[in-house]
Amino acid sequence: MSPFKSILAATDFSAAADQAVRRAALLAQQHGARLRVVHVVNPARLARLRQWVSPRTDAEPKVDDARDQLQRLAAELTSRFGVAAELQLRIGGVVEQLQRVSPRADLLVIGQRRRHALAEIVRGNTAQRLVEHCRRPVLVVKQAAGHAYRRALVPIDFTPASDAAAFVAAALSPEIDLQVFHAYASTGETVMREADVCESVIRDCRARHEAALMARMRRSMTRLGLDGRALSFALGRGSPVKATLRQAQALGADVLVATKQRQARRATSVLGNINGLLLRSHCDVLIVSGWVRDPRQAQAAAARWPATHSPAAGSPQAAWAAGVAAGVRGPSRTAARPNPARAVAGP
Repeated sequence: MSPFKSILAATDFSAAADQAVRRAALLAQQHGARLRVVHVVNPARLARLRQWVSPRTDAEPKVDDARDQLQRLAAELTSRFGVAAELQLRIGGVVEQLQRVSPRADLLVIGQRRRHALAEIVRGNTAQRLVEHCRRPVLVVKQAAGHAYRRALVPIDFTPASDAAAFVAAALSPEIDLQVFHAYASTGETVMREADVCESVIRDCRARHEAALMARMRRSMTRLGLDGRALSFALGRGSPVKATLRQAQALGADVLVATKQRQARRATSVLGNINGLLLRSHCDVLIVSGWVRDPRQAQAAAARWPATHSPAAGSPQAAWAAGVAAGVRGPSRTAARPNPARAVAGP
């Protein structure tokens, strides 16, 4: 069984959207998932078109043309990927309509058009607004779907939300190579240099600090039951966004899997800046919400993972799973470990 049972792909028939729909079809093929493709006709744009072109411009030809394009797209997906896509045509605001249909999907897949950087910063685009407001995992596709994902970079900050990102990254494909990455600030070194501490002492402190971080990363993945996978670990220094982007490029990552949490009514990434990550990344970006939904899904999710990855008796993850099985609404402080299906499904 796959955590991705239902995949929703949005298209505006642009080249970027075509890439996204094909990636969604490839994922649906891999996971045996239901695929829905939706196009939204925005009446506000039609109103502007009437003003600029002709007062007689009507919505009906636009809708008919969109329906024809959806049918052609569905035929291509069936021919190329062997996937039968369900088609939906909706009228309204793009973000609002996609938010309405996304709760029934485990994954929302969208493309991102390249526009002027200043316009992205001032207004934001559809992809950024969806990532900010959607509680489902959102995959922003930037590359052609020539093959299944092979390498994923997962930046973590040792929070339960980071655990959710690691679970979702592992669920993308059983063969995918995961690199777990953590960026840390080097303010301590700056302070020591200002205090004229000798360089050998600074290097020794850095080595011990990095060794402790690497050990902590490995323990985190072991607690999540992911230590049996093809895992590697890496550290970076400085700004989390910049360090993550550099690492993704050095790794040749196909996809970067990050997470967001809601704080003070504003969606923020554990990396500090979702928009900066989306704008500057060259690989696909999968943003996972830190929210969880139905604790009853824990039992079903446990069966989706190999027995060799089951949590050890007496471990924090085992205690958390036992609490969920008993009907506890949320994890305890001492056993806060998200379930893969709950992380994928969202609220």
